[in-house]
Amino acid sequence: MPRSSWSTFAGLAVLALALVSISASRIMSSRLHSRPLAPIAALGVLPQRVADWVAVASAEPAVSPVISDAFGNAQQVYDKVVSQVYVRPDGTHIQLMLAYKLTQQQEDRVHSPELCYYSQGFSLSGQRDLTVDAPNGRLNARAFLAAAPQRSETVVYWIRTGQTVSESALSSRLAIFRDGLGGVLDDGLLVRASVIEAPGSGQGAAMNEKYLTDFLANLLKASGGASRALLAGRVGA
Repeated sequence: MPRSSWSTFAGLAVLALALVSISASRIMSSRLHSRPLAPIAALGVLPQRVADWVAVASAEPAVSPVISDAFGNAQQVYDKVVSQVYVRPDGTHIQLMLAYKLTQQQEDRVHSPELCYYSQGFSLSGQRDLTVDAPNGRLNARAFLAAAPQRSETVVYWIRTGQTVSESALSSRLAIFRDGLGGVLDDGLLVRASVIEAPGSGQGAAMNEKYLTDFLANLLKASGGASRALLAGRVGA
């Protein structure tokens, strides 16, 4: 099949899946029930020390985990958002953001942070897949660079959908659809960590990514069982 035909077919397949998933969710909505992996309060119990990183107060504004509609109105979909800044002895800061949603459906679910950054005026580049060590294996994550006139940010994140860490928006949809067939509304969590620099500081995205993946691996180790389940599902168990 020619590449262009395959791309068209794949796009139609994703659209069809989305439409079927939305219809199925509506049909089953009367018998669906939520299944949080742990009490939401566990998100507020973040460790004060993660390896060499120590939690500190910071006035640095975080990019909000919301997107805006065509009229500029913020679309807040999360039930709880937690943020914390950590600093290491050399002065490097990491900004951790956790955005939690108790019940997800196809068009009302945790979304990727690229959408948030783009809608808030950042240009994006360097998107790529990577992995983060977890207590029960390795989990899939994603990295990108976000740039604004006075701010440059290296971001690493993952999205947990129910028990699993999603590899893509499509895999999130599939998980929601699959568990919905069993009568379950999955909860979901965006785990986002970033290093913020002034443009031209020269530290570099590669070093920042290493800081971020090491930090996130140690965050999972330092977190209690309930918090770790919320962060990474079965991979963090």
